[in-house]
Amino acid sequence: MIYIYAIKSKVSPFIYVGMTNNLERRFQEHNKGYSYSTKHCTPFEFHLGNANRTICENLGADPISY
Repeated sequence: MIYIYAIKSKVSPFIYVGMTNNLERRFQEHNKGYSYSTKHCTPFEFHLGNANRTICENLGADPISY
């Protein structure tokens, strides 16, 4: 599964939107400060998420056929 997610900082109005194949691991990485883009705003709370089988389904796009 591919997840598109949003997390919200508990200490500032910062909201980060990302995509991953392992939501639990990625959320832990954000909260431990492992992500350059979010380490300045830790800790985070999970805001929302969407799971689909492919990136195209998550983005609402038609898959490309070759």
